[in-house]
Amino acid sequence: MAKLRWVVLALLTAVPVWAGDPSALDARFRSAVQQIEAGDPGRATESLLALEAEALPTGLQSQADVLLGILLVRQSRWEEAVPWLTRAADTYPLLSDYARVYLAE
Repeated sequence: MAKLRWVVLALLTAVPVWAGDPSALDARFRSAVQQIEAGDPGRATESLLALEAEALPTGLQSQADVLLGILLVRQSRWEEAVPWLTRAADTYPLLSDYARVYLAE
């Protein structure tokens, strides 16, 4: 759980590059993070999966990818986690090592 808390903290303090008005997407992402903090990873996973249907800005997409991949691994949904963690490892230098560790699992 400590690793996940560090990842969430890093995601919240990262400075993403936004295109346009990100307020609605940012609020939905932060809502998913709050669901994790409240101990509801299943609901957070579904919230992040719903964001995938959106055209997310690159910074937010990378953050959502790593968080979603880790959540899926923690729910033993390993095969589903692979594409998210792979994309995060390739596009999010801040947490690419964490994405690779979870990929190895």
